[in-house]
Amino acid sequence: MVSAVRVAVESPLLQFDREFDFRVPENLASSITWRSRVKFRLGRAKTETTGLVVELLEKSDWAKTQITSVVGDRPSITKELYEFCKTVS
Repeated sequence: MVSAVRVAVESPLLQFDREFDFRVPENLASSITWRSRVKFRLGRAKTETTGLVVELLEKSDWAKTQITSVVGDRPSITKELYEFCKTVS
């Protein structure tokens, strides 16, 4: 069962040019898949931000904040395109 996800944050800021782990609430566990767009609160200001799920995790020692919602019902990117973008960056 998925209890955490690794997310690539949608942000132009360089400090977010990495992936973050988030907890998955039980009511969203069945609707989150790889490539889902999700919302979560990030930073000290707890600004609502979106990101792309790049890995499903059974557990994470780093996940403290939880996903607040899933945005849309279709994957927003293919695995090949994600890998290409990650390589280019």
